[in-house]
Amino acid sequence: MKKLSLVLAASVVAAVISIVPVAHTQTLKASASGHQVTLTWAASADSTSSKPGTVSVYRANEACPATVSATSSGFTAITTAAAASGPYTDSTVTAGTWCYFVTATIGSATSPASNAVQAVLLPLAPSSLAIGSSN
Repeated sequence: MKKLSLVLAASVVAAVISIVPVAHTQTLKASASGHQVTLTWAASADSTSSKPGTVSVYRANEACPATVSATSSGFTAITTAAAASGPYTDSTVTAGTWCYFVTATIGSATSPASNAVQAVLLPLAPSSLAIGSSN
């Protein structure tokens, strides 16, 4: 009697989906004047006219930590703007130390956090000061 062997080979097809993160900016800058902080940044290199994207601005009332992310403790998203827009002026701050960073979102992809920038606002001087003497 002859033996007949049948070998079945299963071919496995694997689909690899690569999600490329959005390039983020490391050009975030801050300047302070009075009781407002103005932030400027370069738009994400991935932002185009067909996929303009947005930028989310995060703020904390503290000195900037060594690293930041969208889930960093103490930070709150304060606005979302078009990725190519800027500058953004935060006029709701008071005297103290403030830390900012941004993330870019295009479609469903969000970049890591940008560089963090710090602004220190000093109390404003009185608008008028009268000095007199009494006898």
